[in-house]
Amino acid sequence: MPDHYGTIGGADAYHSARLNAGWTGEDTAKTAALIRASSWIDATYGARFDGIRSGGREQLLAWPRTNARDGSGEAINSDAVPIEVERAVYEAALRELTTPGSLSPDIIPGSIKKKVRVEGAVEVEYAAGRARDMMPVLAAVDGLLASLLTRGASTTNWVKRA
Repeated sequence: MPDHYGTIGGADAYHSARLNAGWTGEDTAKTAALIRASSWIDATYGARFDGIRSGGREQLLAWPRTNARDGSGEAINSDAVPIEVERAVYEAALRELTTPGSLSPDIIPGSIKKKVRVEGAVEVEYAAGRARDMMPVLAAVDGLLASLLTRGASTTNWVKRA
């Protein structure tokens, strides 16, 4: 079973077309970046992908999936990995290649402090933000995967009755 999405050749072509100069190095480093990026994509977005894993729980990656549809309702082949997933992995892998571990940093809640001072009165220091607020957000990846993500429980679909 594959342990990452995409190929080195695919990533090379993707980054070359976009003039991403950071996508350089040995194939072993690129492969490691693709593996870490694929793991991050699955951990971050996997629960929101439509359908179920085609290979069941034994399948290492979230894709391919059975009964999956994209945002416009088009069926996705049960033996295919959508191009959006591959491209999102290429974007994330670029970050991992240039700064290994950047997608999954160790975060110590409360380690970032914020001071507030009211002149002549009081000064307070407190933990700023929650751990999830300190996780990396890759807008390019969010955009690429948007059409493959299911709507959250907060989304309401209204049915009009005649």
